[in-house]
Amino acid sequence: MSASVMVLDAHKHFGSRAALAGVSLSASRGVTTILGPNGAGKTSLLRALATVQPLDSGRITIDGLDATDRHQRVEIRRRLGYLPQDIAFSPRATAFDVVDYLSVLKGWRDPRARRREVWLALDRVGLSARAGDRVGTLSGGLRQRLGLAQAIFGTPPLIVLDEPSTGFDPAQRLELRTLLSELARRSTIVVSTHQTDDAAVCSDVVFVLDGGELRFSGTPAQLASLARGRTWRATTTTGNERAWWRLPNGGYRCIGEPPPGADVERTSDRPRGSLERRVEAVAGGVDLGAAVAGEHRPDGGVVALEQTPLVLPESLPAHVPGGKKAVGKPTATGESPSRLPDITEGFDLEALGEEFYRHYIALALERSGGVQTKAAEMLGMSFRSFRYYAKKLSVK
Repeated sequence: MSASVMVLDAHKHFGSRAALAGVSLSASRGVTTILGPNGAGKTSLLRALATVQPLDSGRITIDGLDATDRHQRVEIRRRLGYLPQDIAFSPRATAFDVVDYLSVLKGWRDPRARRREVWLALDRVGLSARAGDRVGTLSGGLRQRLGLAQAIFGTPPLIVLDEPSTGFDPAQRLELRTLLSELARRSTIVVSTHQTDDAAVCSDVVFVLDGGELRFSGTPAQLASLARGRTWRATTTTGNERAWWRLPNGGYRCIGEPPPGADVERTSDRPRGSLERRVEAVAGGVDLGAAVAGEHRPDGGVVALEQTPLVLPESLPAHVPGGKKAVGKPTATGESPSRLPDITEGFDLEALGEEFYRHYIALALERSGGVQTKAAEMLGMSFRSFRYYAKKLSVK
């Protein structure tokens, strides 16, 4: 079952910089791609969709649920799989442990069904043979696959992926496109990228962001058509091109406003290749097609965004300030919906960080109405242990 996403007049500022400036869009079943250069506002938009970062103003609804409402936000997170731009796990945890642990936090209480879905998620990203390997032994590309596995676990109605192909080689990128196409049959997928070829291949709809503003919305074919009449071949460059690159024959292919008499390329001049090739003509090797998003900024124009934490649904706060953004080994407790996993067994205080524990205990106190005996029971701890940890971590 897919989700319906609505973003209305979204605004987000970091100091004087506008990361989002009145962005409105919608998404439904299929792949929706957010395309733009570095600093365009893609991560800010996806963090807001994942309920990790609130907007300054505007509204986001998922299946009619309002992300600003606390109770509705919890329901949104149950329907959500999220891969942030930067994600880290405890190097001592195994790949299976990471996905299994996060599945417990998402409310999967049946051990047999949960583990079956864990194996399925790992198999989908090609990690089933590495399920018992510790995270610290995995390469960067394999760790990115692990992050993708936890995001697609259970095939949630909404899957939000922030630059998922980071660290992937060409073969892995092709595998990712196949996976997204399969998932898009049942889910709404919102994916960000600055690679036009990623947007071209499997997207149903493309939104182009630049400078926090929406510059384009439409199909990949419509995006590619914007390059018509704006690419030409030349024997030298003048410095007035938006972008250019050298060809094997010694000439140049240029993008921008062609000068009078230029050898402007027509669609028929180019080999009849895939849509991917035609969209690549828009980009010309830069972050974003100059014909679409305005002036290309060589420095990337990076907006100073906050670090992107691992989203922790329902059972934990979404942001763990000061923590180490890591996940430890899951416990066998927590099978009852009224009980959280036991933090006194199977976890590593050093790996997780004290802030992780502090928020976990604070969450139990909040759910129990401040009654410590009930909070201790929810965490599977003795009252004496609960008091010890609460005092050690200054939780009131």
